[in-house]
Amino acid sequence: MPEHVAQAVIIDSPIGGPEAQLLPAAEGFTTQHRYYASQEAIVNRFRAVPDQAAVPLVQDHIAKNSVRRVEEGWTWKFDPKLFSGSIRMSTTVPEVGGRLAFLRSEYGIVPDDAPHLVAQAGGIVVDLPGAGHAPMLDQPGALVASLRTVLASWAKA
Repeated sequence: MPEHVAQAVIIDSPIGGPEAQLLPAAEGFTTQHRYYASQEAIVNRFRAVPDQAAVPLVQDHIAKNSVRRVEEGWTWKFDPKLFSGSIRMSTTVPEVGGRLAFLRSEYGIVPDDAPHLVAQAGGIVVDLPGAGHAPMLDQPGALVASLRTVLASWAKA
């Protein structure tokens, strides 16, 4: 329902051709929730997928906010099936009723043709030099500056 979306920013998300594709299974992940005895134990296990550098303060903040207490102990908030290789992901550029921006990380997971596809759809592409797939981990300042610039340009238009 693109008419309900006025603006969208995509950050290093794999988009490409017209077919939906299965997300590849991530090595070492299970499709079941794992439980840990303490918040400290689970937070210490946090790592980015795919692996990348991170600002320690930012990584710690994200890790602490990515877990939840349940009856069995502590577990992750994300759905473990995400890494099972069974989730289909649309690889097309989303249709939006308004503006679209695509932030592409230099060392991310985006195919080379993604910026061209976004531009064809009328969107803008912003490169994030030195950033990995999760730029909020390794380039938080550049990410925030890019988001502010995109949003400010839309506000003026």
